[in-house]
Amino acid sequence: MTWRKVVDAVGFRASLRMKIGLLITGLVALSVLLLGGVLLYGEQRALRREMTKRGLAIARNLGASVRNAVLTRDEPTLNLLLADSMRQPDIEYVVVTDRAGRVLAHPDVTRIGFPYVRPQGLAATGDQTTIQTYTAPSGASVTPNIFPSRNAP
Repeated sequence: MTWRKVVDAVGFRASLRMKIGLLITGLVALSVLLLGGVLLYGEQRALRREMTKRGLAIARNLGASVRNAVLTRDEPTLNLLLADSMRQPDIEYVVVTDRAGRVLAHPDVTRIGFPYVRPQGLAATGDQTTIQTYTAPSGASVTPNIFPSRNAP
């Protein structure tokens, strides 16, 4: 069955004016969707960039704050600084380790003194500031900021 036979069977014939109107409406809707997608993608990149900058600033400030407590092995001060930083809504968790990877401060105090085990999918960083994105077991996308303190023991 051809298109003309279908139109004749239904008894509906669209005028040229209606066809042009539908074409223009379709093109406008497609343009709006494409433009919205491009703008949304751009905003998402800008927000991720700002979030990364903020996370790096928080990590640097926390690194500077805990430096003296790490050097003097002052665990109560380390845990207090860690607890203060964990109160911020954008921070999921904070771990302070020494160069050997032994935990000096952790939200779970039973892990203090043991080697820190990185979440699966999070690469080792060495002695450099690292920003990585990985998917947590819960399915959430997490962007950890790892900031090594150069003077830490």
